[in-house]
Amino acid sequence: MVYLANAQRCVAGYELIKMRNTLFTAITRSRAWVRICAWGDNGSELQREIDAVRDNRYHLSFRIPTKPQLKELRHIHRDRTEGGKAKIKQAEKQLNSALSDLLSGGCALGGLTTGIAGKTEAVVDLGRGSGMTPRQWRNHVANLLDALLTVDLAVHTRPVVALETGKGWVRVTWPTPATGMQGKPFLADFYSVETYFGWLRTEQFSAVLFDGSLLQLTFDIEGSELVGHRLGYIPVHSPLMRKAKHSCAPSRSLM
Repeated sequence: MVYLANAQRCVAGYELIKMRNTLFTAITRSRAWVRICAWGDNGSELQREIDAVRDNRYHLSFRIPTKPQLKELRHIHRDRTEGGKAKIKQAEKQLNSALSDLLSGGCALGGLTTGIAGKTEAVVDLGRGSGMTPRQWRNHVANLLDALLTVDLAVHTRPVVALETGKGWVRVTWPTPATGMQGKPFLADFYSVETYFGWLRTEQFSAVLFDGSLLQLTFDIEGSELVGHRLGYIPVHSPLMRKAKHSCAPSRSLM
């Protein structure tokens, strides 16, 4: 048995190359069982990664970085000395304090020196223009689906994954089904009873709502730009619900 403690450290922070290699080595070198222990938001993110791999039939999907991107990633996530770690922690503490003052109104941009104010505005503009990465989109959708379950608006949700399309953009969606209606009338303006049950049977949805309706959420991201999306709500009418109750009703017990 291999135990991995504090695995949430493999999700974010510095020295991620070493941390992720440690996690991968422990999992792949074990001869029997692996216990992964994590907590907090990063622990939840790690759980979503594991669920996505399992739902993708244990196939790893990822974007291969270009040489410049790989060079940058290696620089950002390189091993740090103890002095380097202390410097990062101190900088994070000071930056957090400064941003809190700016957001609370205790310190205004107009009261800063010209150089500091210019740099602060440049950082704000950079954040506005960069948009969100596929990973951030995935986290937002996953949090939304978790909230729907929490308030009992949804009875079943699918994991959220970021799938490489091979066309230069990433689709944030549910895992691809093993069989069934892949690529079939997914973008249809109208749907039939057969379409509904096909989507339900092959789990082509983000969530099944409390009344049997389906929610389909997909976002296509190129770099940090949203280039396409589907926000689909497929309601269930009374005749359809009567048929669902006698066949494959979308309920928690069947999912």
